[in-house]
Order: sequence, then C-alpha cells, then structure tokens
Amino acid sequence: MTSNVFRPNSLIGRADMATIRDFDELKIQLTELAKVVNAFKSEAVQLRVVEIVLSEFLGVSISQEHEIPKTRSSNRKKLSPKRKTKSASTPEIEGKKSKARAIGPATILSSLIDENFFSKHQTLNSIIEHAKTKKATTLKPNELSGPIARFVRDGRLKREKNNDGQYEYFT
Repeated sequence: MTSNVFRPNSLIGRADMATIRDFDELKIQLTELAKVVNAFKSEAVQLRVVEIVLSEFLGVSISQEHEIPKTRSSNRKKLSPKRKTKSASTPEIEGKKSKARAIGPATILSSLIDENFFSKHQTLNSIIEHAKTKKATTLKPNELSGPIARFVRDGRLKREKNNDGQYEYFT
C-alpha cells in the first residue's frame, strides 16, 4: 500500500536541490541588493545597477540598445507646431468677418490720447473707470501699468505725483 503523502525529496533530484539552495542564496542576495538599488533616487540609475549586477551574475553581456529603456524626451522627435488649415467641410460665408479681437490696454490708451482724455490730469483709477464706462472694456491696474509706463517713456504721456502720492497722467 502506497502512501499519498507528498515527499519533495523523492521528486526532486540532488542536482535540483542544489539549484534550490542556490535560489535561496540568490533570494538573500537580492534582498540585500534591493537596499542598495533603492538608495538611488533615479529610476534610470536603479535599472542600470540591476543590469550590471545581473550581467555579472549571469555572465551575459546585455546590449544597451535593447535592454535599457530610453527616456521619452531623448526619443521624441521635435515636431513643428501644427498649422491650422481650412477644411473643405467648413464653407466660408461671404461678407461675414471672423470674431474681432479684444482691444488691448495699449490700444485703449492710444484712443484716449487721440480723444484728448489726458488734457486733464488722470489717475490710474480714473482711466480704468473711463474705459469701463465709455469703452466697455474692463481693465485691471496690472494690465494697464506696462503700456502706460511705455507711453511715458516714449513721451506720449507725462506724469506727476499728486498730493495723495498717486501718479497722474496727462499730455
């Protein structure tokens, strides 16, 4: 009568037992190696260290071209920006103009100079309020400060500080 008890030693030969012992040793070594590899922050460096160790252990030279993943930025071709083209499926309507661009702060300042708005001294807030009410354009002080400073440098506007310490702009 035979016993149905599983006996690993009976199924595994002596050569296989040596391989299992080698595997156990390899497992211990890999655990120690993991500590060293994980000390590197760069994944690319970690992969390179593992590749070197495995190639030494297996005695096989691993080609850099086939095994090391390249970073995406080095592989990527530099593409030229896509150009918008008119497709045949969107017919143009004659006489209809495309959406007008919003008027920028410099354009508004130029129109205010042309309209003699700056014949009287104007503060930044008064310029913003006038643009809101008369030009239907909401401007922020930071949007207006660059163009107005350029106009002062170019001599199209002059400025002086008032009693409150604010600049007043005029022509």
